[in-house]
Amino acid sequence: MPPTHVLGLDSSTQSTKALLVDAETGEVEESRTSAHPAGTAVDPRSWLAAFLAVVPVAAHAADSALLITVGSAAKVLWGGLRIGWIRTAAPLVRRIAAVRAATDLGGPVLEQLVATRLFDDLEPVVRARRAELAAARDHLLGRLGDAFPGWRPSRPSGGLSLWVDLGAPVSSRLVGAARRHDVLLAAGPRFGLAGAFERYLRVPYCLRRDRVEPALDRLLAAWHTLDEAHPETEPTAVA
Repeated sequence: MPPTHVLGLDSSTQSTKALLVDAETGEVEESRTSAHPAGTAVDPRSWLAAFLAVVPVAAHAADSALLITVGSAAKVLWGGLRIGWIRTAAPLVRRIAAVRAATDLGGPVLEQLVATRLFDDLEPVVRARRAELAAARDHLLGRLGDAFPGWRPSRPSGGLSLWVDLGAPVSSRLVGAARRHDVLLAAGPRFGLAGAFERYLRVPYCLRRDRVEPALDRLLAAWHTLDEAHPETEPTAVA
């Protein structure tokens, strides 16, 4: 049975919006909006709260053809396992699979077999991964607090990176200085428009601890020589 409605979501910098549209006529049957708090940097929990405010609970039904979710094994299992999936009602999955068979040149068989095997024990892996990332996050927060007392990092409940308020619009300069110390990071403006987020730095916490410590030492050296940094193009390879 083809879906009768489509739920469209738009999570922008100012608000999260949802539209429930008739799949045949395109008529908007319902719309909801939830504004984000004012400011250039918004706590991720506010984004989640806005999402939950605009999306009806019934839309989360896993067996509903009205909802299609897309996921990836890369962040949960291993970054090199480039396998994703689509979850929705079984009849719709079969239709999608039939279309893919007619258009796709072929998926990576070995990676799919590995992912299938790992999915048999996915819950223990997810629990272990969450604990590992939470410990890495807390360790990095502690080390940043010791080394950079003027910085104000976020404490995210998900994801793989901290969003750090540097206290001054020096993110691009710091990324350039860090690069000269062999540390590649992403400056705040990479995630905004027209120079937004120049006060912020994205710092991942998914590295092994034995790699985090020397990277922080080099970042501290870069911070102390920030005034000596020369303007340069931000690297294309970022963490």
